[in-house]
Amino acid sequence: CGNHPEKTIDVKPAEEIIYISSGSQFGMCVGYCYHESLFEKRTQTNIERSWSDTVANPEKISNTNLPDATWEKLKKSVKLEEFYKLPEVIGCPDCADGGAGWIEIKTTEKTHRVTFEYGNVPKELETLVGEAKALSK
Repeated sequence: CGNHPEKTIDVKPAEEIIYISSGSQFGMCVGYCYHESLFEKRTQTNIERSWSDTVANPEKISNTNLPDATWEKLKKSVKLEEFYKLPEVIGCPDCADGGAGWIEIKTTEKTHRVTFEYGNVPKELETLVGEAKALSK
C-alpha cells in the first residue's frame, strides 16, 4: 500500500569501559603520598609518587598482566548509571590532611571522576573500591 518511508532507528553500541583508575593521595605527607592503580583490559599499572624528596623517593611505576576474568569482575562491579549520578567531589577530600580517594572511569562515551574523603567511600563505590584495593596489594 502507498509509499511510506522506512523508519530508521539509531542504535548505539553498548558503552564499553576503557579503564578504571583508583587511588589515594595526601597533601601533607612525607614519602610516597600518591598511589594510583590503573586497570585496563589485560594490564594493571601501579603508580606511586612523592611530593617532596623525589630523589630519595623516585616515582615508581609497575605494570602487571591483568587476567581477563579479573578485568570482567572489576567491570561488573561498576553500575555506570549510578556512578554517573555521583558528584565529582563528595565531602571535603584531603581537608585537614585527611587524604583523598578517587575512582575515575573512562568509557567509549565519556570520562567521570569521583573524589571523596579517604576512608569514607560512597556506598555506591564500596564494591569497586574494595576490588581495586585487593588487586593493588
